[in-house]
Amino acid sequence: MNHVPFILYLQLPGLLARAACLARGLVEGSVPLAVAEGKVIRDAGWGVGVQQGQSLLQARRRCPGLLVVPLEQVEARSLSERLYETLATLSPTVEPAGPDAVYAVLQRGEETQAYAAVCSAFPGLEPRRGTGPSKLIAKTLAESGVPSFDQAPSRFLWPEDMAITGKLARLGLETVGLAEAVGEAALRYQFGPKVGSLLYRRAQGLDSDPVQALWPLPTVRVERRFDLEPLEDATCLDAHLVALARQVSEELGELRRFGRVVSLVVETERGTEEQAWRPPWPIQSVREVLGAARRLLALASPQAPVTALALTVAELEIPTAESLTLFASVGAESRRRLEAARRFVVARYGTKALTTLGKVPVALRDRRRELAREARRG
Repeated sequence: MNHVPFILYLQLPGLLARAACLARGLVEGSVPLAVAEGKVIRDAGWGVGVQQGQSLLQARRRCPGLLVVPLEQVEARSLSERLYETLATLSPTVEPAGPDAVYAVLQRGEETQAYAAVCSAFPGLEPRRGTGPSKLIAKTLAESGVPSFDQAPSRFLWPEDMAITGKLARLGLETVGLAEAVGEAALRYQFGPKVGSLLYRRAQGLDSDPVQALWPLPTVRVERRFDLEPLEDATCLDAHLVALARQVSEELGELRRFGRVVSLVVETERGTEEQAWRPPWPIQSVREVLGAARRLLALASPQAPVTALALTVAELEIPTAESLTLFASVGAESRRRLEAARRFVVARYGTKALTTLGKVPVALRDRRRELAREARRG
């Protein structure tokens, strides 16, 4: 049984606060700093005295001089990647669970080694960890701090819905063990067939979501060689670049991923040169990939016949959905697209359409009202 793999969930409190301090040139611990997600504390620096999950009002009462940084303004990529890489040296199956948390499939006894490795990589921070046969159990044990899953608060069974967790508490099912003890039939009666059955499965520690090998991030690489007939004509070189960009874009579409980093290797009769660029937004389309490839080719500026081209798009990810806003701090290209969309709406439906949908076709208005009614019923 010592070789049976199990799941480790490791969360690193203070990582986001450390990233916010580094970005502002502050010495960690010199200023009480916390990172907020909406109106709730997401992370806090060492010795601040506020806890994750507290409201901003509670945190400011406890620490009047608290510096609050919104989560969207924290750039923690380098620290997050260090955390993921540390676990990837011990496990081939690593799944990031946020900027400061990660899942990993390990063998029995390796959790101590993983804990020590993370402590060594992030001195001064104390990781929280939980292990178990499922992601649900591992995360619950790490965040609740209880020794066994059945003693954990029932709010961990459905943390994404406060109405469900609140009803569990009102019914007196304050722990996971109590929720499991009442049985599936009682939970189905109180919460409905679908939610009740899922609650019972979660109370048993069953989780249908396995750990996925999402780190290191996958890459797409396409190469063409011209050893027999090196390319000297710029037009011919650009044509091959178009073909490479199209192939890369097709593979990105099949993976349903967007790329963060683009690199181009240009091999000539005199040597090899590589150029890389991180666009301000994730890319996938042929136009975006080709634009990045042409930019890199111009930087490489080959002075001899080209014998090979290799185009790579790395750090593939599925971007989170974001609502467009006229007031967000976005890149120049995003601003251009947003302004074009705004002008189109104004030209077609009038200025009131931006806020009131006054001249939007009736079908769209009816659909909006229908969605609003569904949201109120839910």
